[in-house]
Amino acid sequence: MKFSINFDSTPLPDKHRAELIKNAGFNNVFLWWSRTDGMNFDRVDTVRNANLGIETAHTDFWGINNIWLDNLEGKEHFDYYLRAIPEAREAGIPTLIIHLSSGNTPPAVNELGLDRFHRMIACAEDNGIILAFENLRIVSYLDTLLASTDSPYAKFCFDVGHENIYNGGKGVFEKHSDRIAAFHIHDNHATSDEHLLPFDGNIDWKRIMKRISGCFDRLPFTVEAYSADHYDPDSFYNLAMERAKAVASLID
Repeated sequence: MKFSINFDSTPLPDKHRAELIKNAGFNNVFLWWSRTDGMNFDRVDTVRNANLGIETAHTDFWGINNIWLDNLEGKEHFDYYLRAIPEAREAGIPTLIIHLSSGNTPPAVNELGLDRFHRMIACAEDNGIILAFENLRIVSYLDTLLASTDSPYAKFCFDVGHENIYNGGKGVFEKHSDRIAAFHIHDNHATSDEHLLPFDGNIDWKRIMKRISGCFDRLPFTVEAYSADHYDPDSFYNLAMERAKAVASLID
């Protein structure tokens, strides 16, 4: 089994962080693909120089609800995606993670938004990049989009923590397990999106692993947690690996 973690998980300098991740035993990371900071390819180089693979990059989702609206922000966000896809190909990153909405009251699913996502999928096909759409507060956006396309480049990123908060820990994975391309594994107390390490919230990890363990022969076990106020940054990655292996050991 390969293990991965989000690269932006601690506030440490990039080079030091990459070294800690590698030394803790992780094989891969996933990156944040910024719209604004101009450092995406620098982070790619830093990670590769530490002999870490890059399994995915998470696209920027700030203001994502505008993708469903006929406004300047929506066009700018759509244009960002059309840049990010060939950039991922250039960087050798096989998969981009994408949010479809934000919050509890996003704009309704509509023709404009679906057309934009379909054009993104067509761009992904042209570039050989998988788009993995993540489960969020309102799963119907994910359901509708995946039902609207049979493209082999339109896939599913299963976020374990989000399912625990927003769906009572049930059913999201099974709906789209045939299109799984990535995991985000983290814990919470089913009240907010805390992004804790496994066993620091209330998720039943044995039950989770019974559901998803068949996927790890081809996909990495990907932790998406943050040191924030909960953990010491310098010891975070060793603890994260310890917890990841403890969860992995629950495979029957």
